Amino acid sequence: MNCSRKSVSRRLGPKCKGIALLVGRPLGVTCTDIRNWAYDFAKISVMGVSFCPDTLRWLEKLDCKLDFAVVDLDHFATINQAIELCLALRRLQPSCKIVLVSDDVSRDDFGSERKPIADATLVKPVSRTRFIDTLLFIGPYDETEEVQQLSYSFGIPTISAIERR
Repeated sequence: MNCSRKSVSRRLGPKCKGIALLVGRPLGVTCTDIRNWAYDFAKISVMGVSFCPDTLRWLEKLDCKLDFAVVDLDHFATINQAIELCLALRRLQPSCKIVLVSDDVSRDDFGSERKPIADATLVKPVSRTRFIDTLLFIGPYDETEEVQQLSYSFGIPTISAIERR
């Protein structure tokens, strides 16, 4: 597991409102970006783990509730391994939303055809806007806080910030 200032324990690190999992390359660009975006937008701490034979056993012993999981399909040797992981997540963490990311999919997908395995699919490289839109689609995250933060980051309150107070 890879930890950064945004994925350290609740006691030592910044306050977080939830926990998410990224199965892929913990030190890769995708994991780093998703970790930063999830924390900045929804105060979600993202744990990055690589897939190995012990990952499923580790998930069974995990004693915290995951808000969502991002599964990098390009990280797996076979698609069957990725599907097994997603099905295990569905069984072990029924409320956990699953987002797939891959170079090999033709388009972003928020439809129901992959619903037994995942709630959304994103084409890599994933942009911040598309990831935030996905969080809004899959979960009860409120964009008001971010709008206010962005609105005041330039020093001048905008109409959207005034309307959302």
